[in-house]
Formats: sequence, structure tokens, C-alpha cells
Amino acid sequence: MNRNAVGIDVSKPFEVRHTSSAIRFLIDRIKSIDGESRIVMEHTGCYYEPLAHKLSQATLFVSAINPKLIIHAFVVSRKGIGIDFLDEMMYYKDLII
Repeated sequence: MNRNAVGIDVSKPFEVRHTSSAIRFLIDRIKSIDGESRIVMEHTGCYYEPLAHKLSQATLFVSAINPKLIIHAFVVSRKGIGIDFLDEMMYYKDLII
């Protein structure tokens, strides 16, 4: 089975409005991808909550991660330490908000 990573950033160009039909479209699009999809979102105040809730209700795996941890992962990877930060975070659930 394929494993897919879906990253959602509320400030990026692919726009999904917070309407039922737009969120349903996104859910259908993610579910149409062959294999198991895991969604990672930035914990951005309350902005991510409605979307994360709807994705979770649709039985999709969703993690909301503190942006400071994402920045730390980027810095660490740029230093050549070579860790797969998101995989590690999935195992250390106390780091996931």
C-alpha cells in the first residue's frame, strides 16, 4: 500500500474556503489518492481547527504541529543532521498538539 503525505498550510496558493462544499471537495481529492494519506497541518491559532475537525470526521489521519517545531526541523535538516522529522514526530505524540 502506498503511504502519502499531505501538508496543509493555511497561507499557500491552493485555496480551500471554509465552506462545507469546498472542504468536501478537498476531502474527496485526498481520498482519491491511491493508498493511505496522512495530513500534517500547522497549529495556527484557531484557523486550522475547522478544517482539521472535518478531515478527522472523514476518517483521515490529521496531525496539527506547532510551527516552531517545523522551523526547528528545517534548521536541523539544513545543518545536515539527516533526520526525518515528521516521521519521528508521529512516534513521539507528546510533541504533536
